[in-house]
Amino acid sequence: MSAPVAAELLTAEQFLQRDDDDRCELIDGEVVLMVAPNAAHGGLATRFASRLDTWAETTGLGRVVTESGFILARSPDTVRSPDVAFVSRERHAGPLPASFLELAPDLVVEVMSPSDRPAKTLQKVGEWIAAGTAIVLVVMPETRGIRPFGADGGVTTLGLGDTLVCDDILPDFALPLGDLFAVLD
Repeated sequence: MSAPVAAELLTAEQFLQRDDDDRCELIDGEVVLMVAPNAAHGGLATRFASRLDTWAETTGLGRVVTESGFILARSPDTVRSPDVAFVSRERHAGPLPASFLELAPDLVVEVMSPSDRPAKTLQKVGEWIAAGTAIVLVVMPETRGIRPFGADGGVTTLGLGDTLVCDDILPDFALPLGDLFAVLD
């Protein structure tokens, strides 16, 4: 009996050239399929991106992208696609490429879906932080809260009566959680 043949690991460049419409990420060179998000997920990601993009346009401090690939590791390659990401102009000033950005965003927003498992989400948060993302915001539609994660390891939970601020990365940006989660009503 012969041993199973290992699948060939893809590079980020090969992954980008795939010609299928599956929603997926590249993790350690292997394609991982993802479940399509539900409407609540999409509404929250859009609302967050809209508010953040308005701030970014007004201040000129960076760019906001949604569901865009970021190369977090090489050999084997990992390409993650957060729901929303902010990249400062200090870290990427040029035009947005027609490829994946080879850097970790300054800020990542991951909206939890019913299919997401806490352990997998924490693993993803750890990958973002290890790659250099300063803050990962996990948006929890079911509890209408946000858990910010940073390199300092501190964990808090913000609720409907709170306002999200990230002054180190997003000076003067403020998002009342009641405004964010109103999209679900």
